[in-house]
Amino acid sequence: MPCFSHHFDDSTKLAYDLIHQDGARVDDFYRKQELMLTRHEEPMILAVKNRLFAALSLVCTLALMTSAVAQSAFQPPRGSQLRAQLLDAARPAFETETNGSIEFVVRRLNVLGDWAFGDVRLQRPGGGQIDWRKTKYAADFAAGAFDPGGSFFLQRRTGSTWKVMEFSTGPTDVIWDGWRTSYKLPHQLFERQQN
Repeated sequence: MPCFSHHFDDSTKLAYDLIHQDGARVDDFYRKQELMLTRHEEPMILAVKNRLFAALSLVCTLALMTSAVAQSAFQPPRGSQLRAQLLDAARPAFETETNGSIEFVVRRLNVLGDWAFGDVRLQRPGGGQIDWRKTKYAADFAAGAFDPGGSFFLQRRTGSTWKVMEFSTGPTDVIWDGWRTSYKLPHQLFERQQN
């Protein structure tokens, strides 16, 4: 038993009384405890406090690491119901942009919690190319300010429904980084996943 234990027997009752009095503060208990400590006990108390702080720090670090692991993005596999739901929810926005039916060539499709991010190339059903000269992007396409190889979308799940929050057809910059900061989303949602 540590040499300072004799202080705690009487002090435990003192702490109980202090905590249960109206307006009493636990700080008063600790101040009174410090007055009872001898010079030999102070280093021991400091060592215990340091160990408790180290243990608390370790617990917090492990909790944060567990949270980060729990928030890993994943790619819904081909043929899965989730993948079909995500692409079906995004399709109408891009069909409006291209004046016709489209299919997606998926380059990246990530899900993290209630959020999904897609990096896709658009094509006509059966693999046909889209004639961008017949869309609202004709001038940008002609000027080289349009990337026909890349389109992006950001979706959020509400209940069982996926809703397109943002989308972009043919951007020449990293459009999704603005979405990440605007919606305060983790970078993992937008990263390329290892297969």
